[in-house]
Amino acid sequence: LTPCRPRPGPEGTAGPLLASPGRGLEGAMSLLVVLGYVVAVLLFLCFGVAPVFVWAEERRQFDDMSLFRTIVVVQVWILLTSIEAARLGALRTFFGVDVRLEAHTSCRTIALFILRTFFDGYEVLGEEHLSAARGRPVVVVANHQSMMDVAAIFTLHLKAAWVAKTTVFWIPGVGWLMALAGYVPVSRRDKASIKQMYSTCTTRIEEDWSLILFPQGTRNRRKILPFKDGAYNLASDLGVPILPVTICIPSDIWKNGTKIVSTAHPLVMDTRDKAKVKADTFRVILTPLAKANGDDMARPGVLLAKKKADYKGGGSEPEEPSRVGGGR
Repeated sequence: LTPCRPRPGPEGTAGPLLASPGRGLEGAMSLLVVLGYVVAVLLFLCFGVAPVFVWAEERRQFDDMSLFRTIVVVQVWILLTSIEAARLGALRTFFGVDVRLEAHTSCRTIALFILRTFFDGYEVLGEEHLSAARGRPVVVVANHQSMMDVAAIFTLHLKAAWVAKTTVFWIPGVGWLMALAGYVPVSRRDKASIKQMYSTCTTRIEEDWSLILFPQGTRNRRKILPFKDGAYNLASDLGVPILPVTICIPSDIWKNGTKIVSTAHPLVMDTRDKAKVKADTFRVILTPLAKANGDDMARPGVLLAKKKADYKGGGSEPEEPSRVGGGR
């Protein structure tokens, strides 16, 4: 009997039975190379492009910044939130666990770690007003000057869901963890998105969560922007109090890491007169910042001086708010 031999291919090459393993190995290697390129691009976008983009955005608000500090802070923030998002995402996907509260706690823990590690910590004033807010759902409204306002709000230790632009949820790590926490996305010019946002906010309030909004809509520390109606419509329609909060971000925070100070003001219990409540909370929140920069009263369009102003007071309240220990 003549032993079976593979039929030679064209020009003396091996036949298909011997050639297929080689082609399969080459295909697998090619796939690994493509995956490697994809991972490299994603890492570059997350840890290279995103931090520089944040630095460029913050540079519009701050004259004196450390590029190194900014990039390191953003990289660490993205890294830690990505790890937590992967862990909690796996729990939700494969085991059906409701991870919203744990994801919210992780958001706060990481924010406080950032403040204590890369900055001079934080200080919270008005603990008596926070104590009243922790026992019930409220709508938190605060001024918006910097991305660090987000970390400042977490120092208040409230069980609260952010209402944020849909694009914020695209931020690597940070946005993923926000989505897992059940925070509320909204596209301002999309009526369907706004309707869905109202529905989700109603559900969160019914579940005993508070809501957090920046009524100015966008950050600006160069001048005082007016408040929009969304937060006040929500509070009035849902019948919940409003907690005004003043956030002081020092002008040298990205240079020297100076401490952030957040002040909680008295709850506004009756939110039915939306126009009056909006005007009152605008004055309470922003007048302290305006006075620190030489103006007697906060008004939309008032320019804020570029000098450093470490606000320590409690707004229009006659008494000194109680202090809560923070970082460091």
